[in-house]
Parts: sequence; C-alpha cells; structure tokens
Amino acid sequence: MSEVTEDPFADPASGFERMCDEDLVGELMLVTPLEYFPNIKTSNGETAAINVDCASLTGEQAGYVLEDTRVFAKRLVPMFKKRIGKEQAMVLGRLGQTDNEKDKSKNAKKVWTFEAPNDADKAIAREYLAKKPAPADPFASDS
Repeated sequence: MSEVTEDPFADPASGFERMCDEDLVGELMLVTPLEYFPNIKTSNGETAAINVDCASLTGEQAGYVLEDTRVFAKRLVPMFKKRIGKEQAMVLGRLGQTDNEKDKSKNAKKVWTFEAPNDADKAIAREYLAKKPAPADPFASDS
C-alpha cells in the first residue's frame, strides 16, 4: 500500500460566506450549483436560495473558492438552479450589479447580475480547470 503524504480531506464548512460581494463586481466567477431551497425563512420573509461552489478566477481574490455558499440574489438563483444535475453544470460569468428597475427610490438596492463570458474569459476558466487537481478516488486500487 502506498503512503499518503497529504491528507485528502477538507475541514467542514464553517458557515456561509458571500459570493455576492461588491469587491467581486466585474470579476470572473466559475459557479457550480449544488442544491436549491425554494422556501428559506429570512428576516424579510420567505425566499428562494441556492447553495453553490464558486471560484473567483480574476482580481485580488483569484483562486479563492467559496464552498457550499448560499446565494439569495433573485436574478441568480433561477439561472443557477437550471444547471443542477446537468452535464454542463458549471456556470461561467462576470459578477455584476445594475439598477433595480422596479425600485427607483433613492435607497434602492442594486440587483446582482451574471454577465456572459467572452472567449478570453473562457480561456481563463479552461486554464483554471486544467490546473485543478482531480479528486482522489477512494476506491482506486494500489496495484
């Protein structure tokens, strides 16, 4: 049997971090949707949410991965939900914000968007995926 030199296990998640952060606006993100929640109770009432794994591919946070983070952004949830369980599950795009068309008040919150990637963005994502080590197969034979 071969000796394992590096522990292949990750620590349990310590809670949800934020994918939708103003510091990440304009950055290229690779998102893998994991699980959809149609009725999450929040301080603002019930809403839909989705858990995702999200890798930041550009900017100061390039290479940082948020695992199992919960996204509540109303425009992003349905987009990511459609990809759960699909062969092409990963969603590539640039995180953005736009004015809220429904709320023109002075204190209106901006709406989160996910802009389509261009060919250069796709090349960055392919390079990131090529460098990412394959997960260890716990059932692989040592012979």
